[in-house]
Amino acid sequence: MNKRTYELPEASSNYFLRRGLIVISTVVCCLAFTGCDSSPEDIKISAPVVATFEHLEELSPKVSIHNLQPMFKVEARGFTAVDETGWDWAGSDEIYAVWRANVIVSTLIQGDVDSGESFDFHPLQTCIYPVAGDALLIDGRYGGADSGWICKDEGAASPIQFFVNFYEDDSPWTHFPFCFSGSIVKDCEDQFVGKYTGNWNTEQLIEILPVVGAVQDFTVQLDPCEGPAVCGDDDFSHYEFHFRITRMADKEVLRRHALE
Repeated sequence: MNKRTYELPEASSNYFLRRGLIVISTVVCCLAFTGCDSSPEDIKISAPVVATFEHLEELSPKVSIHNLQPMFKVEARGFTAVDETGWDWAGSDEIYAVWRANVIVSTLIQGDVDSGESFDFHPLQTCIYPVAGDALLIDGRYGGADSGWICKDEGAASPIQFFVNFYEDDSPWTHFPFCFSGSIVKDCEDQFVGKYTGNWNTEQLIEILPVVGAVQDFTVQLDPCEGPAVCGDDDFSHYEFHFRITRMADKEVLRRHALE
């Protein structure tokens, strides 16, 4: 008997081919996603992720907008006429001081000032910085109810800067505001005697005043040169200025840069 030979139709060949591809794909997917026979312990976090977390910088807590600041006040004590203006035999000086910090003020006129003599300022005119109140200009040369001032109770934070000018009273008609503009006199009929600029930063103040309540007295020589154009070899006066810096109680002060 003749055996029949059967040939797979083309469609049947494609069928087995497709089945083979499906099996192969399944194996590949298994190896790729689950590792098939691999255990979960073989899964590791990639090294770059670990390194990234190890190098993260730890951030500080939210910064407070207030911080504790040392506070200070500056007060005038008096002055000494080491050598008065002009010739001593020609007459005495009539001296007043003008200083500027947060307010511009002038002190009472002190008459009969001769070489070698020292004088104190009126106790209601000693504050240099910070002056209390909202006045911008106080003329205290001739006294009166509105010619005194006091310091703010809490003082002020550093840095500290103030300007002092001394004049001899030569005219009852001198208009006070024109006798002080920065450190140079403008349109002032009174005679310029000397000037001083006080300037301290926080580090300097803490060094000389390390604790609350500390007091430091200073004596400085006034610069007799009104300006570069009027400072030469003439016989200038020689005055000394005495003042005091006191450290007040520390206070929380708003940190401006935290708001910007």
